[in-house]
Amino acid sequence: MLHCDLVRLLMALSTAVCLYAQENPNHTSNLTERYRVEVELLRLENPNGISLDGQACDPLSLGCNTKISAYLDTDLFSPWPGSREITQEDLIFEAAEPSPTSMDVNTKIVNQVCAPSFQGFNLRVEVKDEDKLVLFRGQDDIISAFNCLYNEPPADSEELSQWSNSTFCQQVTIQPSISLSFRARAFREAGDTSCALEEANPTTS
Repeated sequence: MLHCDLVRLLMALSTAVCLYAQENPNHTSNLTERYRVEVELLRLENPNGISLDGQACDPLSLGCNTKISAYLDTDLFSPWPGSREITQEDLIFEAAEPSPTSMDVNTKIVNQVCAPSFQGFNLRVEVKDEDKLVLFRGQDDIISAFNCLYNEPPADSEELSQWSNSTFCQQVTIQPSISLSFRARAFREAGDTSCALEEANPTTS
């Protein structure tokens, strides 16, 4: 008799779970939260105007035609370049003119991260010297590539969030005279926090 009662109870629970799933098809997506991530690239140090191989960007010492591409990767520790390749659509900064010295970048990247919990991010950054020769144009030379890691807990709101201290990104291949600094913050967005588990299109400013 006890066995029969237990079977009936399990069947009733199974039916209740099925009915709840049918009436609440988006319940699992509501378990995710939406976080706003803001990263600001601050300053690129390249005082000698060189590319990754140590050679001058320009043989006439006119400096580097610096351009910077970046994307936000939530796969923090995968090998370079991360979860995907860097593309032309990831361009976020171009120097106005060739510069043999270091420069302020001061470019902010804003993105939305959807996940059950915030684990941090890795801003994948590639810095190149653009070949602007009209004739015999060659490939752009790599100045350096960086992993900019951030894994601080997110704030509960924008009002409570604070920017991190200026931090140096990690070079993928070491060139001692070249460095890139950044700061970042992350916080939960107000309102409906449910969202799809997909990367949002970043904006820059």
